[in-house]
Amino acid sequence: MRSPSTTLTGQELEIMKIVWERGSVTVRDVYEALLERRKVAYTTVMTMLKILEQKKYLKKTQAERAHVYRPAQPKGKVIGAMVREFVNRVFNGSAEPLLVHLVEEGSLTRETWRKSRACANPGGIHERDSGLEQHARLQPANRAVGSRGSVRAGAGADARGRRATSLLAIAAGGLPAAAVGAAVAP
Repeated sequence: MRSPSTTLTGQELEIMKIVWERGSVTVRDVYEALLERRKVAYTTVMTMLKILEQKKYLKKTQAERAHVYRPAQPKGKVIGAMVREFVNRVFNGSAEPLLVHLVEEGSLTRETWRKSRACANPGGIHERDSGLEQHARLQPANRAVGSRGSVRAGAGADARGRRATSLLAIAAGGLPAAAVGAAVAP
């Protein structure tokens, strides 16, 4: 038998997004929010919240007759860990093949690239260490990474993971607007 995973499933992530958006929720709050999207049983929501509490993603308190759930971890931390796990599992810890894939399929726009570079490289030091920039120039203008865009040389897989985390968190809307705005401010 497999040991329980601490990684969020799709359904758990959907619930966590509701909790992060609202700050605190009851089972009924989550149930009603999910019902707007799809059919779900109240007991399923109750079970999922209990699992998220056991996985230490939620904290539960008693308020009158209902339990109130709050996030135990900030959204950015959870998404960052999920991205790092994905990059490690799929790309052996290197963000470069992921970035090349995103450029090739057109998911990485100039604006997203600019924002990710600003977050990953707040000091403004630009070192060229990959063929990603050259590859990006071959893409159509509306999809290509900017002409100065390159992946900053880092100190191994941990630095690559942080850069990938920044890029994917921005692309997925995982960073608060204020953080993105501060990172890309001139």
